Amino acid sequence: MKKNRVQEPKDKARKNEKQQFPTKDPQQQEFGEGNYTAARNYDKAATAFAKSGEVEQAAKAAAPRNAKEAAELKQAEAEGRDRSKGEDRVLHIKGFFPQGSKP
Repeated sequence: MKKNRVQEPKDKARKNEKQQFPTKDPQQQEFGEGNYTAARNYDKAATAFAKSGEVEQAAKAAAPRNAKEAAELKQAEAEGRDRSKGEDRVLHIKGFFPQGSKP
């Protein structure tokens, strides 16, 4: 008489994991902070935008439209700064950054 094997939860998890990524192509399995393809694409797009000459126009479009909106933005910035640990002290070390390359 043959016994039926009961699937344990970890076996089911492994089975589901295999179903999530049916492809063997490693580029399609990149995700999260290790997604180098997405990082490269973002860098290219950001550089292209910076060189496009549309930065001034985008900055003006993002500016507050009225005094109420400006006050809301200022309040949001203050709330964010309250939770902050402050600016990195490394930024203020004399000679730490090469001339003209300080972020």
